[in-house]
Amino acid sequence: MMIWLRTVPASNALERPSKGRDLDELSPEPDGGRPVSLRWIYLHMIEEYARHNGHADLFRERIDGMTGD
Repeated sequence: MMIWLRTVPASNALERPSKGRDLDELSPEPDGGRPVSLRWIYLHMIEEYARHNGHADLFRERIDGMTGD
């Protein structure tokens, strides 16, 4: 939990440069040779966050035997 609490402010600081930008604006540094939009970056981060939350939920279920409904 402490790692997460330290990470949130750092993540918020990274978001600030994107304020006021259009979601369809392309990145100045391409990913794998192709530019990506700010929309793609946000969706990718949400997807990764959700995936890791799912992994944590699987561990929790194995520990306490309870499943979420």
